[in-house]
Amino acid sequence: MKHYFGTKEREVGPQEVFVQFDKGESETTYLLPLAPSLEIRNHSPDGFGWDYAGSGPAQLALAILLDHFDNRIGARALAAKLYQRFKDQFIATAGAVLDISESEIEVWVGEEQRKERELVN
Repeated sequence: MKHYFGTKEREVGPQEVFVQFDKGESETTYLLPLAPSLEIRNHSPDGFGWDYAGSGPAQLALAILLDHFDNRIGARALAAKLYQRFKDQFIATAGAVLDISESEIEVWVGEEQRKERELVN
């Protein structure tokens, strides 16, 4: 299970976001990488931000979804499709402390996909 977290260290400039990955018997924490999200969309080459609706939060939303979807088939396309809505729902409203669990993301993605299916029908 993954968990995305960070605490604003300063009011202006890029912020660090960490990923805690619990694999059952072991736990790993790593810095969320910026580069993979920049390959899809370059909103904020300087880094991530949250608690507002701007370029840093958009880059963070894309990076989190890419990391979350990891090696799923169509991961890049799905992340690119959903990241702006994810930003609005989770990143722009996070406050000084960012704290998002993998299960929250899964529930949200399921809801978004359900809404899209309803629009088609």
